[in-house]
Amino acid sequence: SPLAMYSGLEMGCLPDKAIVIPAAVDTERFVPYAKPGGIVLFAGRMTWEKGIFDIIMASRGQPWKLIMAGGGPQLEEAQTWASALGMSNIQFLGPIPHSEMPAIYGVADVFCYPSCPTPGWQEQYGIGVLEAAAAGCKIILSEQDVFRWLGTMFRVDAYVPPGDWTHLRYWIGELLERPSLDRDMHKVSSTTIGAQLREAYGRLVPVGV
Repeated sequence: SPLAMYSGLEMGCLPDKAIVIPAAVDTERFVPYAKPGGIVLFAGRMTWEKGIFDIIMASRGQPWKLIMAGGGPQLEEAQTWASALGMSNIQFLGPIPHSEMPAIYGVADVFCYPSCPTPGWQEQYGIGVLEAAAAGCKIILSEQDVFRWLGTMFRVDAYVPPGDWTHLRYWIGELLERPSLDRDMHKVSSTTIGAQLREAYGRLVPVGV
C-alpha cells in the first residue's frame, strides 16, 4: 500500500526503487456462486479493532443472516455477547482453511470490514476485501486511507465511519436491496499483478545477474 511505501522511504529506501504494487487475487478461484440472498459476511481476525462488535450490533434484530468466519482472541467474547443479545441470525464458523473461503465469499451478498484504528494499529491492506470483491460481494469498508486507495482499483459500495454501527446497519440494508453487480477486478487480478511484479524486478535487478 502507499502507507507501506512511505514507511520504507522514511527508513531509507531510495525513492527510485519504491514501487507500489497491490496484492493480487486469483479471479479464477474467487468467483460468485449462486447467492441464496440475505447473507452478510465478516471474514477476518476476531478482535475488537476489526469492528466485529460493530457488525454484531448492526445485525441485531435484522432480517439478514450474519456469518462470522475466523478465529482470534475475542471469538468467545463475541459469541457470548451475541448470545446475550438474543441473536438468532448469527453463525460463527471459527477458523476456516483458506482453500474453503471461495465458497463462503461466493454465497454472501454483502461483505463488511468495519475495522477501527487504534493508537498503535491501522489497516495496512485487507486481502479478504479483494477476495470478497472478486466473489461478487457488495463491499462495505470503514473510512480509512488504505480502503479509499483500494477503492481506486475496484468498486467499493460504501464507506462508514469507524465504530459507527448505525451507518453500518443502514448500508447493509440498502445494499441487500440492490441487484447483483458485475465488478471489474482486472487491476488486482493475479495476471495483472504478476506482470507488474516481473516488470518491477526487471528494472531493479541488473541485466545478467
